[in-house]
Amino acid sequence: MQITLNKETLLRALPFLGVTALFLLFLINDPSWFWVELWFLIEIILLTSLTRTISLKQGALALLMGIFLGFGASFIIGSLFELIGVDGALRSFTMPVIEEVAKVLPILVLLKSVGGIKRPRLNLSDFAFLGACSGAGFSMLEKYFWDYISFPFTYGPHIGDLYFFSDALGVYAGGGEFGYIGHAAATVFVALGLGLGYQLLRKKKAFWFVAAFVPFAWVSLEHIILNYYYTPNGSAITLFGGGMWTPWILLLCLLGAITFDLFSLRQVLVKIPKLAKHLKTALSNIKDLASLLHACKAVRGANYLAWVKQK
Repeated sequence: MQITLNKETLLRALPFLGVTALFLLFLINDPSWFWVELWFLIEIILLTSLTRTISLKQGALALLMGIFLGFGASFIIGSLFELIGVDGALRSFTMPVIEEVAKVLPILVLLKSVGGIKRPRLNLSDFAFLGACSGAGFSMLEKYFWDYISFPFTYGPHIGDLYFFSDALGVYAGGGEFGYIGHAAATVFVALGLGLGYQLLRKKKAFWFVAAFVPFAWVSLEHIILNYYYTPNGSAITLFGGGMWTPWILLLCLLGAITFDLFSLRQVLVKIPKLAKHLKTALSNIKDLASLLHACKAVRGANYLAWVKQK
């Protein structure tokens, strides 16, 4: 594979160069927290590799915007709150909601490049992928400023010491366990709700807003409770099983979304044999980086067509 270095090539590589530079910075600062974020991101990339319509480049853009737009917006608002003397307990209620909104901003910005905010050409796997990238970027920068912060345990689905939701960190409060699933996973949950809301809106269902709002309200409430626990004289309210159910609920939603997109892909491949043959040839001819990129492009194209053919 021959790569020609020109202005266009460099512009295409900029998101990856930016992500690489920031990854090195976060890795050097604290390898353990960096791995926590990277592991979940790798899982989502792999899980959605056969069902996405968007590329890793758009994911890199979402991650960068999660760092600069998402974290930047919440940091500015938080600084203004401190400047005007907003009470700490009140900030513990308002900042979690602001942060959850800020992490969705990169997704909304990127929707403009894929059909617009009103009618985005994205399936559920795309929303989950963008949510993971934006949330991970936000969380990586937040953890860069952490000092002497620790959590007694990680929770959720796991094999041995390897947790699927590596940033689902918990505390002991009120005689029980309580946790927040983590920024990246929380944004995946919100993004899936947003994606499902768009699917229902596309089918002209009147209750589409409920699908988009419920995950946002769920993770915002858990985030508020955890923040309030860390305010002076605060106490955690162990609602929703103390947050211990959320990783399992999100895992089911995520697997359901990917299964739905796989089913849509299968349907379109059955209806269009030429597309199925083209995709099979592309996948079977993977020999080097060029053929791998070609196969990935073919998969994304097939998934996009599956989205278009949905009724």
